[in-house]
Amino acid sequence: MYCALCVLHGFGLAVLLNSFMDQAPSVWVVVSANAVAWLVGFLIPIAPSGIGVREGAVCLVLSHAVPVEIAALSALLWRLAQVVSELVIVAPVAIHGVAGDRKQSGDPLGRSL
Repeated sequence: MYCALCVLHGFGLAVLLNSFMDQAPSVWVVVSANAVAWLVGFLIPIAPSGIGVREGAVCLVLSHAVPVEIAALSALLWRLAQVVSELVIVAPVAIHGVAGDRKQSGDPLGRSL
């Protein structure tokens, strides 16, 4: 399941990269670059969620196929898209969960009595 998610993320990065270039590299090159970058970000324990490390790895791997500026811009925009999508999905759940907990306890501040 996680491999499928990694491939889908790679396809998303490839679509983003295609929006900047007339002749982008193969989709599988971009998917592989995304997978390698995720692994490098995962293995660096001091970077939360591989922030900065993953983008640098994408830029390094893709720099052999595209100009560095486009690789860097694509990596940063792809990270931004991932963060925004996670916030869009998590925010309603977090808000509803907090409001639901307060309603169940009977206390407007959510304290247990």
